[in-house]
Formats: sequence, C-alpha cells, structure tokens
Amino acid sequence: MVRIDINFTPGKQPEIRVNQDANPAQPHAQQPGIHVHPHGQPHAHVHPNPMQQAMHDYKQLNDTPQMPAKFVTSDALLGYLLGTNIDIETMILCKPNDLELITSDYNLYEAFGSLKPDDNIPLNKITKLFEAVHVTSFKEHSNQEKPILKEDRVEELRLVAQQAKK
Repeated sequence: MVRIDINFTPGKQPEIRVNQDANPAQPHAQQPGIHVHPHGQPHAHVHPNPMQQAMHDYKQLNDTPQMPAKFVTSDALLGYLLGTNIDIETMILCKPNDLELITSDYNLYEAFGSLKPDDNIPLNKITKLFEAVHVTSFKEHSNQEKPILKEDRVEELRLVAQQAKK
C-alpha cells in the first residue's frame, strides 16, 4: 500500500512525500528515492523537484504503472480562469489520458478569491476545471486550517497569472 503525503505551506510549492508499508522483500522500499532493481541491488535516484521525486517514488513502489501527475498551483489556476495561461488551459480543456492533474481546495480558494467582478469567467470553464483536476484537502494533508486570503496575496497571484504565456 502506498501513501502520498502533501504538505501545504501558503505561498510555496507543496512538499510531497511517498510512503509504503514495510515489505520484507524490499527493505529499501520505504526510503524515498531508493528502489531495488531486478538484480536486487538498492539504487538511489533523486530528482531535484519534489513533485518529480514523489511521482518517481510512487511509480517505483507500486506494482501497477501509474500515470504522471502535475500539481496545479493557485497562480496557474487563476491564469486558466483568466485565460492568460494557455499551457494550463490546454492541459485542462484537452486533458490527456496519461496525465493526472492535482490541486488542493486551498489553491482553488486562492484562485477563486483572486477573481474580480469584471473578469467575466465562463461557467463552463469552472465545470471543466472540476472535471479534469483532482482536488485534495488542504486540512487533511497539513492538519491546519486554510489561511485567510489577504489583498497582497491576491495582487501577487493576479500579477503572476497575468504574466503567464498568452
């Protein structure tokens, strides 16, 4: 059994850890970044990006092949809603079958809370967002309440979202 822990810190990328129940046949299986090759020797494989590392570890610890995942941040969600981030918009609207899109309720809270009345977001974009993106619970992963969204964070998110690729 594999467990993925996601630590959320407001304003930062989520920290992701992959854990597996102890397996006596693979003593190194619990250590992220270490997997056992078919010839039985442990081999360390480390990615600089925590999301890549978590996905690599998850694939190594599971018997069944898993599709890659991409964590969608607050500014990327806002860029999708505003139509300023074409890459994320394409991923959500034309979601490939071989990619899992993941975000948290906190990231959605920040993105929706950063919208202004004159942004005119089509409702079908919101529907497609919830269809294509798996939403995790901030509280379950961080054991804390969502921080209050403040105006300076709204402006920061809007600035990043509006600077995204068109």
